[in-house]
Amino acid sequence: MKFKLIFLLFNGIIAVSFLFVFLMPLFFLGPEYSRVFWLENWYLAAVFILIIGGLNTYFALNRQLFSLLEAEDWQGLRGYLEYRVFTKKRFSQQHLRILINTYIVLSEPDKIRNLETELNNRRSRLVPRLALEFGIPRLLRNDPDEMIEYYEKYRNHPKAEQRDWLTWSYSFAVMQKQRSEEARDILLKLCKQTREPLVRLFSLYLLDAFRETDADLAKRVDEYKTEFRRLYGSGKLQREIEKNRANLQVVVLARLVKNAEEWVMSDSNTTEDAGTVSGNGSTAR
Repeated sequence: MKFKLIFLLFNGIIAVSFLFVFLMPLFFLGPEYSRVFWLENWYLAAVFILIIGGLNTYFALNRQLFSLLEAEDWQGLRGYLEYRVFTKKRFSQQHLRILINTYIVLSEPDKIRNLETELNNRRSRLVPRLALEFGIPRLLRNDPDEMIEYYEKYRNHPKAEQRDWLTWSYSFAVMQKQRSEEARDILLKLCKQTREPLVRLFSLYLLDAFRETDADLAKRVDEYKTEFRRLYGSGKLQREIEKNRANLQVVVLARLVKNAEEWVMSDSNTTEDAGTVSGNGSTAR
């Protein structure tokens, strides 16, 4: 029902906009000049028709997908998308992302690996664009060696999307292997350069684990923490978290999100907590 309503609203808004543009010359210029105007600007009508036609075609082609999403029929949605991908060999990036999300909802993360293999064999150029999503099974298994190998491959890949998240995931794995200096350098660089508020927050939270062994770093973390609170206080951080709900990394690391949010908004440090995050897989489960 929601998607049908959106469909009708889109058509209604475009139709009203077209009528407004179409009738405006008539009201302001009169019938004679209105006819001249439309003879010279006929392409405007063609643009409106193309927009309406494109929207209707898009909704028509994806009607079954929208119906399954609206009904939250995850089993049906999985079957529909798997048929399109594995049988029909149609690799829409949007559909691939929805299928990966569906596997997570159904607690079937191992099937993401099957999808990755299929894509590597059939449309390998799409794999870097979905590198963050394909990393989720590795994050859930929490095997640092496997994570390091995977994220090292894609974190600087020119076609990879969300590279800051991939780099943070790499540092997360490196930290678990006790490669402290490398992890610290990467996390500090992320704190300075990333434009992703949650990547900066997670980086600060992990850096706090080095507080007891590096006094200079502890001071910098406190400074970054104060600056972060200034920028994302008064509910702004919560809005950023909500904006990232479509990011599977944020969904999978829900416990880390909660702990990091509490830490950054508090006046105390949580060195023990940050160390725990890097020391076992409980956060990523």
